[in-house]
Amino acid sequence: MKLFKKIVSKINKGVVAKISVLSFAMMMVAAPAFAATPNIVTGASNLMKDALTWVLILVPVAAALMIGFHGWMKSMADDPNAISDRNKKMKNVAIGAAIAECTSGLVTVFLGYFA
Repeated sequence: MKLFKKIVSKINKGVVAKISVLSFAMMMVAAPAFAATPNIVTGASNLMKDALTWVLILVPVAAALMIGFHGWMKSMADDPNAISDRNKKMKNVAIGAAIAECTSGLVTVFLGYFA
């Protein structure tokens, strides 16, 4: 009786494994229920692409203007503490612009997969 239970349990495990693999494969190959993308998703994707295009243009321009402003204020300063403060602010603007550009690029690449 123990041998019979052992054989049946091995057969059942194999059958369950085959059925689960087969059902997983069928779910992966099956067509999705919503083949068409809703308009709100398409519109939001287009809006994000357009906004990120403007961000890719405006961030470097604004960063250059801010760095120029801080450089001008640094040239008028006499105090070494004010000069080091302006240097730190210029560095922070450059770092912030780099982060904004990288983030915008990553989001643009991410949205490219949903086009």
